[in-house]
Amino acid sequence: MKEFYFKDKKNLFECLKIDKDKIIVIDGDKSTGKSNLSYCLGCTFIKRVINLDDFIKENCDYFVKALDLNLLKRAIKPLKYPVIEGICALHVLEKLTIKDYVLI
Repeated sequence: MKEFYFKDKKNLFECLKIDKDKIIVIDGDKSTGKSNLSYCLGCTFIKRVINLDDFIKENCDYFVKALDLNLLKRAIKPLKYPVIEGICALHVLEKLTIKDYVLI
């Protein structure tokens, strides 16, 4: 796993060109721009974007428990290198045993 901390999008895009053949993961708090950045990256690198919120199966106090991990795993499997974004993304990847990715 590589982690990137960046000051602007241009710097981020240059860094990611090196690792474009990996899953890109964007983790962070609510309302920090994860979705906007993920769709921008998806368009730039022609990758499908997977928003973890789309896999919530029920209301739950704990976000990861509320996700349908089996459905999420099936959605990721046929994709070569998607952009995955959401709160607790790292914890979700751990549950799915995905280890080869770039973290933003």
